[in-house]
Amino acid sequence: AIQSLDETGGAIFLLSAKQLIKSIVEASKGCQLGKTEQGFENMDYFTLDLDHIADALRAIDFGTDEEEEEFIEEEEDQEGEESTERKEEGH
Repeated sequence: AIQSLDETGGAIFLLSAKQLIKSIVEASKGCQLGKTEQGFENMDYFTLDLDHIADALRAIDFGTDEEEEEFIEEEEDQEGEESTERKEEGH
């Protein structure tokens, strides 16, 4: 759209879009689609009810950011203590 403001010949992108649409229509005409088998016109019986799964996911308590930060700090403290113990042992 910004390019069209700079162009003097009108909306060139619309002209190119028309060409693209024509080429898409021509390409789709040559496509050989097979007919659907009897009974597969309506796929309504392939529905799946996921409401119970959505409810279960909503019920999960993922914790707060504060709890996550505390957990990360605890892990870092434990790793730091382990590395100092290894240094003291001479490994």
